[in-house]
Amino acid sequence: MDQTAKVVELLKSHRKPQGNIFFFAKVIKVDGNTCTVMYGELELARVRLKATDKDEDQFLITPKIGSTVLVGANNGDLREIFVARVDDPSIILYKHDDLKILIDGEAGKVTINGGDLGGLIKIAELINRFNAIEDFVTQFRIAFDTHTHASAPAISPTPAPPFVLFNQDPEKTQRDSLEDTKVTH
Repeated sequence: MDQTAKVVELLKSHRKPQGNIFFFAKVIKVDGNTCTVMYGELELARVRLKATDKDEDQFLITPKIGSTVLVGANNGDLREIFVARVDDPSIILYKHDDLKILIDGEAGKVTINGGDLGGLIKIAELINRFNAIEDFVTQFRIAFDTHTHASAPAISPTPAPPFVLFNQDPEKTQRDSLEDTKVTH
């Protein structure tokens, strides 16, 4: 008896399949865009984790092994079964055109577009560091501009003009000029 016939027989023992069929099953294996689940004592392989097999834009929720998922079959067609709901995801992938967001719950990481730019900046700490450097530069300028050397009497009757290290103090860095509030963490 093939897989479809086994599912039909098992479901018939509970109720007669009519229209859309949904049932809960336990995930025992994940392989890319499909998984293997246990429904009672029946093992069902190649259960789709996405609505279609297309690899273009996608939204893929990968369940944790051992978790329970809701499995469905549109119009009772048990040849094409799919995971309809995942309550305990391991990985969530969203891909649309050039945007790719991967949320890995097991590793506790979020990766955007491959992660080549490194980690997100802790903006409050960055502003504090910039402000500390700006304060240091201001204090250095004041110390430099007010510093004098004791010297021998001048030979020339006109003193040399004072040397100015900076014409103005650095502007305080503001959070608004650096932060993109569309991406937060």
